[in-house]
Amino acid sequence: MNLVGKIFIVLIFLASTVFMTMGLMVYTTHHNWYETIMSKGGGGQPPGLQMVLQQEREEAEKLKGEIQKYQTLLDVEKAAHFEALAKVETQRDVLAKSSADAEAKLTAKQAELEKAATDLAVYQNSLTALRKEDTDLREDIRLANKATDEQQKKATALEDKLHIAIGQLADLKARNDQLAADVAKARLVLATLSPGATLEDSPTRQPPTVRGQILAVDKENHAEISLGSDDGLREANTLEIYRGDRYLGRMQLLEVHPHRAVGKIIKELQQDVIRTGDQVATRLKA
Repeated sequence: MNLVGKIFIVLIFLASTVFMTMGLMVYTTHHNWYETIMSKGGGGQPPGLQMVLQQEREEAEKLKGEIQKYQTLLDVEKAAHFEALAKVETQRDVLAKSSADAEAKLTAKQAELEKAATDLAVYQNSLTALRKEDTDLREDIRLANKATDEQQKKATALEDKLHIAIGQLADLKARNDQLAADVAKARLVLATLSPGATLEDSPTRQPPTVRGQILAVDKENHAEISLGSDDGLREANTLEIYRGDRYLGRMQLLEVHPHRAVGKIIKELQQDVIRTGDQVATRLKA
């Protein structure tokens, strides 16, 4: 046997081994596919593929329902999420605007704070000056109070003097009122005794006792007499008019010349017609 024959023998042996192995494998893996598919299980046998498929379909339907349920919940959750997201975005915009406003306010507040710090420094300097001024004012007040006390003492003394003066003034006023009443009475008496005379006149103003006569009488009750300033008469003096023992009335002098005078007859005191030649006198006979 040559080498080729040996090789073929080895190849045939290997092929036989391979085919035997394949046949063994086919035998070991052979199944009854009808039972495998249609078997309902039981007796230690697993259920068939159709039943498994049916169960899987039912499970798939159940899972579809669960999926639909969860899809609905997911849609609701998505809607709620979108709504919440919209609210959040709105709030974010509001917060962004608020943040911008807050930043602007913060900037303004910082500027105000810086200005307040500057003002505070100024105020502190002013306060220091005011404290010094307050100290000076307190000293001035102390001195003023001391001076006030002294002035108060003087004022008390002056007030006592004032009360005394007020009392004296009241007495003087009462005395003045009494003197005024006395002067009024004196004026009345003087007017009665000597019309036209005043208290300010000196005692020498009273005309002396003289007698004369009427030189002329006009229609307006003006009478000219034979007496004048040389006889001691002056304007406003009054003279009594009579005829013999009969009283006729009174006249008051209006114009006085050295040797004659003109007066007006007082109509209210006139007793009868006054004519030329009637007598006049500054005083009637006693």
